[in-house]
Amino acid sequence: MYHPIRLTLNKKLQIKGKTYPFDFYETGVMTFGTANPNDEAYNSLTDVSVSKQKDGYEIRIPWALLNMKDPSMHEAMGDMWQKGLQSSETIDGIRVGVYEDGFSYPAKEGHMLDATHFYTYTWDGWEEPTYHERLKRSYEIVKQTYKKFEGERK
Repeated sequence: MYHPIRLTLNKKLQIKGKTYPFDFYETGVMTFGTANPNDEAYNSLTDVSVSKQKDGYEIRIPWALLNMKDPSMHEAMGDMWQKGLQSSETIDGIRVGVYEDGFSYPAKEGHMLDATHFYTYTWDGWEEPTYHERLKRSYEIVKQTYKKFEGERK
């Protein structure tokens, strides 16, 4: 059974007689687009990107959507039904299978995908995440705007 994962933005509040409703964001809603900053259609929020030839996919899945508590230590949510919200377990990797419009990896056996044949994604633990910086497209626009006002401050 699919249970959507919702990130709470605010709980239901009542302040001075006014009620503010529970508000959330469903984390499983994926944004399609291009993750290539050099592409005209670039969207930094892209989760799923399909190549122009439609022969490749890039999918970015947030660790929380995979129920990872601390990916740097390979710590995932444990069995909440048995051990509650504090449950956790250390995993070696995440198994990945694909099914789309009759194509599957690994190949289906009857009507099922055999999870023991899935690709296992593994990663090295870390103390500090790696990252790279780059200037956003708007950098030059903002820079020019501040230059216009620089002379007015003097």
